[in-house]
Amino acid sequence: MIIRNNILLNQKSISNQLQSYLYKIFFDRSTSYKIRMLGIFLIIMSIVFFSFSFHLNTKISLTLALIGLFLILLIPGKILPENIIDIKIIVIIITWILLMFLLTINVDLEILFVLILLGILLIKEFTDKLTSSSFKKRLNIFIFSSLLIFLVLVIKRIINF
Repeated sequence: MIIRNNILLNQKSISNQLQSYLYKIFFDRSTSYKIRMLGIFLIIMSIVFFSFSFHLNTKISLTLALIGLFLILLIPGKILPENIIDIKIIVIIITWILLMFLLTINVDLEILFVLILLGILLIKEFTDKLTSSSFKKRLNIFIFSSLLIFLVLVIKRIINF
């Protein structure tokens, strides 16, 4: 009888520990943590879409990966009132990415990438005075890496021409 009670108590404590752990994961985390988890999920989904090599799946994969990267890299660690403008700009960039995906659904992948890059450059230029310096640095890193990819695309087109 005592052994059975100890086993039941251990099961209840394990159950309570599991419940508290799940609560911490899903409800007791900051908003930026949840957004980053969403970004990781989108990147995983982009890998899944990329594994099926259809033209549309490649575009979906690129779109999901870019949105996931924006969510992971550009969302600040703590969401404070002074960071709200940065988050609104991230939402505008994500909206631009989705809009360009829908408009270029029947066009080459390179055109989609170039239009996304142009939109991000325009958004950065128009909102430069409103954003914080840390957001500018993170966005500049993303823009420079995108420009390197653009340079590779241009060199590839020149070689194939």
